[in-house]
Amino acid sequence: MRSLSVWVPLLLATAVAAEYLDRGQDRLYRDWRGLQYGCRCDPVGSVHSRCDIRTGQCVCQPHVTGLACDRCKAGYYGLRPGAGCRRCDCASPGSAPEVCDPETGRCLCRRGVGGARCTACLPGYFLLSSSGCRECGPCDLPGHLCDPDTGHCTCPPHTVGAACQLCEPGYWGHHPTAGCRVSAQCPSPVEAVSKQFA
Repeated sequence: MRSLSVWVPLLLATAVAAEYLDRGQDRLYRDWRGLQYGCRCDPVGSVHSRCDIRTGQCVCQPHVTGLACDRCKAGYYGLRPGAGCRRCDCASPGSAPEVCDPETGRCLCRRGVGGARCTACLPGYFLLSSSGCRECGPCDLPGHLCDPDTGHCTCPPHTVGAACQLCEPGYWGHHPTAGCRVSAQCPSPVEAVSKQFA
């Protein structure tokens, strides 16, 4: 008689649990073997903590995927609470279309292309197109750089001389790759002196 008294409460508890499970009220689901598991819905990516009682699939925010709604769909990034994921803004010819880092949104650039949105050729490359940028030939003259539009070897902006080592008249602050700055950017003698003694 004692064994019957143990089985009756167990059967009742199982029936109640199955009823809750079927209604989706206790946040459990069954696998293919009939074993029960708790829903593991991501609190950021899912709409609520309940899941499908047969598959365990949670209800996801917009553009979110995964059984637990824990990652952005392809072409989206930046999983946010209550808002889902944002579309990748990678429409530049220099980027892979609508592919970006799922966390930062940084576009996946083609060969020789750089920038967060893949909009410019990297140093040493030129002629941005849908296949990336072309590699520049060697610039044999000292100080010369590859022009990112034409691919020709030229001096950096506002530099002159056989090795691009001098600033053009009216420019100052020679830099080997950035070139020279316009004189209007020079501090006036009064500003320079006042900064020295400040």
